[in-house]
Amino acid sequence: MVKLVNPNKWIVPFGALISLKEVSKLLNSSKKDHFVSAVIVAAGSGTRMKIPQRKQLVEINDMPVIAHTLKAFENTDIIDEIVIVTKEEDILVMMDIAKEFCISKVTEIVKGGATRTDSVKNGINAAKGDIVAIHDGVRPCIQPVHVTKTVEAAIKTGAAALGCPVTDTLKNVDEKGIITH
Repeated sequence: MVKLVNPNKWIVPFGALISLKEVSKLLNSSKKDHFVSAVIVAAGSGTRMKIPQRKQLVEINDMPVIAHTLKAFENTDIIDEIVIVTKEEDILVMMDIAKEFCISKVTEIVKGGATRTDSVKNGINAAKGDIVAIHDGVRPCIQPVHVTKTVEAAIKTGAAALGCPVTDTLKNVDEKGIITH
């Protein structure tokens, strides 16, 4: 039986005294020991797609691509906060997307840099986590279980990257665009 002796101490079996903080630690021993930030980089221009709209704002199933990506990180318990990195002119758009699609873990939306490396650095600098997961905002097929397993692997080993086998058919073409193999 545990008895409250004073507001700061508990008596537990065998007469040991421990603080409320220690009791909380014991009761929440399954809670993770890290604060995990997800940095979602969505500051690219998508020039290779040759479309007028940036890839992250293209809609798939009535949702912008970035919203699909954000949902995967929102829907896993291992992520504590989401930092979005985007073009300065898209900061308000990203705020609206987070609100519309109930992405409550977004704590910061920061301006991207001149290069992808600069954008990632801006996101990391804004993140509060001692573990940081970095993901491309236009890669919406990630699932919450993938996020969890990758972060768990990073905690265990010091770093981790998610990969999947290539299943696409690869073709060789000549200079005229004709398939040769």
